[in-house]
Amino acid sequence: MALHVMDEANQCLGCKKPRCQQGCPIQTNIPEVIRLLKANKLDEAGRKAGIVRCCLKDKG
Repeated sequence: MALHVMDEANQCLGCKKPRCQQGCPIQTNIPEVIRLLKANKLDEAGRKAGIVRCCLKDKG
């Protein structure tokens, strides 16, 4: 399973026309988040993914 996830992540990073950011409700830069996750920068990836912003927004 982990190898499949890494293959998908690498495929995403090679995408010539990434549309994932436009499809994201909070406009997350998904390729950048994947790069950060692969670099084991989990806190920075979480911030870039808008997790804190999203959670605070939900609390009102």
